[in-house]
Amino acid sequence: MPLNFLLKAREYKDGLVDPTGWWMSEKLDGVRAYWDGQKMFSKTGNEIYAPPYFTKVLPNFPLDGELWKGKGLFEETCTCVIRRKPVDEKEWTYLWKGVTYHIFDAPEYPGPFEARIEYAKKLVGAHHPILRIIPMKKCESLEHLNAELEAITLTHGEGIMLREPECLYKHGRSRTLLKVKPHREDEVKMIGINREGKSLVCESRNGEKFLLPCSPYDFEHPPEIGSVITVRIAGHHKSGKPRFPTFLRVRTDVTWEEILAEK
Repeated sequence: MPLNFLLKAREYKDGLVDPTGWWMSEKLDGVRAYWDGQKMFSKTGNEIYAPPYFTKVLPNFPLDGELWKGKGLFEETCTCVIRRKPVDEKEWTYLWKGVTYHIFDAPEYPGPFEARIEYAKKLVGAHHPILRIIPMKKCESLEHLNAELEAITLTHGEGIMLREPECLYKHGRSRTLLKVKPHREDEVKMIGINREGKSLVCESRNGEKFLLPCSPYDFEHPPEIGSVITVRIAGHHKSGKPRFPTFLRVRTDVTWEEILAEK
C-alpha cells in the first residue's frame, strides 16, 4: 500500500481559512486505519492484523477511520494494533477488547464528502457495537470553533478535525482537512545532548528522560545544562513523557526547583 494513499490533514492556523460552514468533529487519540474492503492498513501503509471477530463485521467497501479504545488510552490502542498477528486467537481477541472503529469517510464512493459520509452511515447502520460514524456538526463561526475546542479540551480531548464542505477525497496532504489542536505548554529540564539524533536530552517533571527535537541552530547553540525549556506538547504519555514535544523557548525567569515546587 503506497504511503500517500490516505487523505492527510494540515495544521490549522488562525487566518488560514474561515471555518464557517466547515464540518467539525472531535479528533480522537487513536490509530488511523484504512479498510480496503478486505484488509486494514495503517497510515504508513503497514497491514493491521485485526482479529476475525472484528473484520467480519466490516463491509466489503473501503472505509477510512480511527481505531480507538478511549480518551487517554492511545498507548493501549497502539500496543494491540501495531503487533503482528498473534498465534493464539484468544490472546488476539483479548488484546483487541474495547477497540472500536470510528469512521469518517468512504473514500471510493463517488461524490462530495456529504455523500460519502451518508453512504458510510448506510453501510454501518446505527448503534453498532464496534463500528461508529464520528459525529459531525457545522461550524457557525470562528467563535463557535474556539468554544468547541475549549469544551473538548476540558474533557482531555485531542482537538478538532475540520472538513471542507463538498470536498472530494484527495490522496496526500490537503487543505480540505485541517486539524485544530489546543496549544498546551509545559516546562522541562535540559540535561544533555544527543549527538546521534541531533536533539536535546530533557527531563520531565516526574523525572522521565526523553529526546527533544530542535532546530540546527539550537543544536549548535544549546541551552546550558539545567536550563528550563518551555515545550509545546500534545499531552502526556502515562509514563509522564510529553507527547510530540516541540522546542519553544528557554525560560530565564524561573529555576527547575521552582517549577517542581509549583502545585
